[in-house]
Amino acid sequence: MTRAPSLTEQAAVMSVAATSRTHPAFDTRLSVSGVPLKMATAAAQEKDDVAHRFAKDQLKAIIERIERLEEEKKAISDDIRDVYAEAKGNGFDVKALRTIVRLRKQDADERAEQETILETYLQALGML
Repeated sequence: MTRAPSLTEQAAVMSVAATSRTHPAFDTRLSVSGVPLKMATAAAQEKDDVAHRFAKDQLKAIIERIERLEEEKKAISDDIRDVYAEAKGNGFDVKALRTIVRLRKQDADERAEQETILETYLQALGML
């Protein structure tokens, strides 16, 4: 009389059965406690397939979102470049404009600290 496999043994059978589908080196004729590996149920295989399909769909959605955002980023970058070109056409110094935009992004205290350091270095080099 054969005993019924425990939940741990059943999980091991399912794990080896799932692995054997992707690794031909595993022999599907193996058994755990007398339960052949071929006994992986259709429901378990279907559940595995659904999980793989979900992961595949999720990955595809993520990639498509990244691609769409990259396109939007390029369009915005092109728009910014056009604005700088327009400013240059109107006689503004683009390098100064870029510096002002960078400085406005900074915190007031951080900006003051950097200006102080810059002034100190310029004085040390005799440039002021």
